[in-house]
Amino acid sequence: MYFGQGVSNDDAYGKLVADVLPAQLTGFFAAVMVGAILSSFNAALNSTSALFSLGLYKHVINPAASDEKTVKTAKLFVTVIAIAAMFGAPLLSKTSSIFSYLQTMNGIYAIPIFAVVVMGMLNKRVPSAAAFYSMVIGLVVMIGLLIAYPALNGGANTTELTGISNFHTMGIVFGSLMLIMFIGAKVAPRENPWEITTNTPIDMTPWKGTKVASIILVIAVVAIYAAFSK
Repeated sequence: MYFGQGVSNDDAYGKLVADVLPAQLTGFFAAVMVGAILSSFNAALNSTSALFSLGLYKHVINPAASDEKTVKTAKLFVTVIAIAAMFGAPLLSKTSSIFSYLQTMNGIYAIPIFAVVVMGMLNKRVPSAAAFYSMVIGLVVMIGLLIAYPALNGGANTTELTGISNFHTMGIVFGSLMLIMFIGAKVAPRENPWEITTNTPIDMTPWKGTKVASIILVIAVVAIYAAFSK
């Protein structure tokens, strides 16, 4: 709608709202947006606090810490993270597209984690070492391609290095990590297949239509990708 009118990608949505909604509803819509943003921000802070306090501080930094000490440390940590996020947010205005930038940054950790999860679902004999090294390699490669290379080359896009878009680069890294874990499973497989253990009264019997629904979803995603890739 605004192509060729000098409207940036990140201003298009706000302009669309201003042009389409009646003036009486713009304030209401702004309140809705602020509420959505704050809820997402709070959710991210809560997750960050839990990961640091329970996953790192309690188990690695200070295992003997009391619950009260752990909670205080978590509050301090999340306060620092919130302040850093507030100061860092304006820097996003320098990116050509905030959406693409955030998706790229999410890919740094999401691709290695996703690769490990998928391989864990497909092969129960993958050794834990293969998953661990795949995570490390994936993080190093993604940071090198998406952060280090642009920083060392004046913000150049990795397309200039790889010849393909960042999103296709993520796909190649994903496939490579899957291959590493597959080779690990062939070279040094687990003695016993891994089985998930749950401590819950909830019935964990898989839904009988899981496989059919999964195949349909995969076909739909591939079809959508093929349609829009042109």
